[in-house]
Amino acid sequence: MQRRLERELRSWQRQANALQAAGLDNSAERAMMRQYQAELEKFLAETGLDKFLAETELDRISITGVTKAEFDRLVQKTLKPNTTLSKDELDQIVQHVAEADFSPEKNVRVKEKYAGCVVDGHTLEKGEITYNGYTHYAKHVLKETYWPEGTGYQQYIDDLKKVINDPNSGILWGKYQGEEQYIFWGKLNLRKENQSVVVIHRLGYDHWVTGFGTNKTIEEVLADYEDTKWIQF
Repeated sequence: MQRRLERELRSWQRQANALQAAGLDNSAERAMMRQYQAELEKFLAETGLDKFLAETELDRISITGVTKAEFDRLVQKTLKPNTTLSKDELDQIVQHVAEADFSPEKNVRVKEKYAGCVVDGHTLEKGEITYNGYTHYAKHVLKETYWPEGTGYQQYIDDLKKVINDPNSGILWGKYQGEEQYIFWGKLNLRKENQSVVVIHRLGYDHWVTGFGTNKTIEEVLADYEDTKWIQF
């Protein structure tokens, strides 16, 4: 099962890359990649298996239609003084970040306070290595209860994507402990009044590092940042 899904993923990735290189639309191929990535990640989560080859990790170039070099160029343009991104350039950044998601790798150790939390059908155990997204769901949805009771993991992910894709959300570049990040700041109709939702995408990591609800102001949330710049108000 695992090998079949990996083969399908690589096959669609090759097709998507070939179309992209030819300057042709590859949205259908990227959609198939996302489908097989989701099936593969679900299978690995259920079985506890690891990916067979590093190359089987989904290539972010193909998923978003924006090459890593182009995304990095847009990031650098973001930082130039008196420079404004075009609507198309901003759309490319938003699309890339919305598809990035939390890392598909298990790289976070479960803390005692999250042990026993059920995430996506899996019960977290103290000390186990799990997905970063699972621990943030446990913290912000199950423990802090910013999301309505009964909110599942996929709904949490979908809500964070809504904030990223919402044209009314604010977007900032920021540096925290030396790490450059994009911060998306928006609203959802959740449990708590006057609540904002924040999604943080670490640029060097190229994945989300957190997504949470807060009643704090943007100034309070960014108080410990070394530097910030608004990209979209």
